[in-house]
Amino acid sequence: MSLQLSKRHVFSPSCSSGGEWYACSSGSKFLGCCTTNPCASGCAQGNLRNVTFLPSEYGTFPDASCGGSSDFFSCLSGDKTFWGCCKSDPCANNQTCPAGDLVPAFMERPEQYSGYLSDPSTADHGHRSETQDTGTIIGGAVGGGLGLAIVIAALLLLLCHRNKQNRQHEDSTEGGHTCFSPVGESYQYQAPAQVNGE
Repeated sequence: MSLQLSKRHVFSPSCSSGGEWYACSSGSKFLGCCTTNPCASGCAQGNLRNVTFLPSEYGTFPDASCGGSSDFFSCLSGDKTFWGCCKSDPCANNQTCPAGDLVPAFMERPEQYSGYLSDPSTADHGHRSETQDTGTIIGGAVGGGLGLAIVIAALLLLLCHRNKQNRQHEDSTEGGHTCFSPVGESYQYQAPAQVNGE
């Protein structure tokens, strides 16, 4: 069976036993259901939850990667499903991996990234995805550009104000000495005219 991941966009994971679905594009590169955000440092054993999916999606997504002590399973029996890494066979256990056998899944191959991060619906409800990473980068760039524009505008305003003051200062100093009062106002000082004999 050939997977066409670029056209798929149908994987709809569910965390029926709690937690939320995460597809972390960086950091831990975790895939699965977890009760805490695992994207920075992974999902601890006690926070992992079983993942289910729609039966019609069986076989339309790539296997995730697992640690050395477990295997990846994608099980379907009637309307019961299981997706994830397990130390025992969940397909033989009513599509359930016992809590102590459930192991974190992660991405490391290109087909996994395109298979699990290309679906925009994984960006909803606080889930981590490439869409959010791109949004963060774009938001930071726009915010930084806006901040830079404000700084440049303030500098231009200051320079224009200084030039205007310098021109006024030059105009007021022609024809006499300029004195400044303590309150910042300037006035021209003209020496008194000398009277004969004095």
